[in-house]
Amino acid sequence: MSESHESPNVSSVNPATKRTHARERYQQIRAPVLIAALLMILAVLAMFALFTAARTAQFSIVADTLLCVFTLVPCLVGVVIILLINTGLVVGLGYLNEGLPRPFKRLQDGTARLEASVTSLVRKPAGLVIKLNGQIERWAYMSRLGRTSDSTDVQHQEEKA
Repeated sequence: MSESHESPNVSSVNPATKRTHARERYQQIRAPVLIAALLMILAVLAMFALFTAARTAQFSIVADTLLCVFTLVPCLVGVVIILLINTGLVVGLGYLNEGLPRPFKRLQDGTARLEASVTSLVRKPAGLVIKLNGQIERWAYMSRLGRTSDSTDVQHQEEKA
């Protein structure tokens, strides 16, 4: 128990990991927001085009478009709320990725030391249990074959020869 276990340094972040997180933030947050905003602008422009063309066209097209927009807007508001919550979570995880506050850092270090000591204590008994389990499985297999040990295998092979 005299060996010391160093916990990983959580405050230093790999630059490749930072680039990956930045790319994921763009792909998962900024790009969908920009695409949704662009689609909304296109929808408004399409409505204005229908309004100006409605003088000569049928009014049912404009009514159908407005009905579609008015049913989609509440759904989009709900999506924006979920998107804001996810954005807050991503920002919070980004701060956690940069470094943990002192109590959480101590908790993480203590957990890493506990895990290392339990792993070192359990490794040898676990190996013995696995070895014992293999022996029991072998004995069960031999008993299903009607044999009790390897010596009967040798006797059967000698009788066949």
